Amino acid sequence: MLSFRQKGFTLIELLIVIAIILILISIALPNFLEAQIRAKVTKVQGELRSLATAIEGYQVEWKTYPPDGDDIMPFNPGNFDVAARLSTLTTPVAFIKDLPFDPFHGDRVEFYGSDMLYPGEPPYTYSYNTFGTYAGDQFQPANAGKPDNYGLMSLGPNMSYDADYSGPKIYSPTNGTKSAGDILRNGGRRTVLSLP
Repeated sequence: MLSFRQKGFTLIELLIVIAIILILISIALPNFLEAQIRAKVTKVQGELRSLATAIEGYQVEWKTYPPDGDDIMPFNPGNFDVAARLSTLTTPVAFIKDLPFDPFHGDRVEFYGSDMLYPGEPPYTYSYNTFGTYAGDQFQPANAGKPDNYGLMSLGPNMSYDADYSGPKIYSPTNGTKSAGDILRNGGRRTVLSLP
C-alpha cells in the first residue's frame, strides 16, 4: 500500500508565524506614525513660509496686507472662511499658485475645551490674522486702519486651538511629537514673536 506524506503547515506553526508578524508590526507601526507626524510638521512649516512670501508679495504690490475676517465690512460670519480671504493671493495676481491646506485641521476644532464646527468647506487652509495700528500714527496718518503685521497658524498635531488669553502656545516636537501647541509664523513690519 502507498503511504501519503502530508506537505504543509500545522495550525500551531501558522499561529506562531502570525504571532511573530503581529509582534513585528506592533514594533514598527508607532515608528511609522511618528515619522508621518514629523513629515506633516515639516510640510506645514514649509507651506507657512511659502504663504508668508506670498503675503509679503501682496503687501509690496498693494501697500497693505490681505484683509482678515474682521477687516471685511459689513461683518458677516462668511468672512471668516480663511480660504475665501486668502484667495486674493491667487487672483487676480498669482502671488502663490494654490492655497495650501492644513493637514492637521478637521471639520471640528477643539476651542477652549469645547468642540467648534468650523465655517466653510473642507479642506481648510491655515489660519490668517492681521494686526496693527488701526488708529494710525502721527508720522503716517495715511496708514490708519492698515495692518502692519500678520500671523499664520496651523493647529498642530494635537488638532486643537491651543492659544489662550495668556498668549500663544507654540508647538515644539521636543515635548513629544503629538504634544500641545500651534505651529505659528508671524511677519510684517513689526512682529509680536520672533519665530523661524
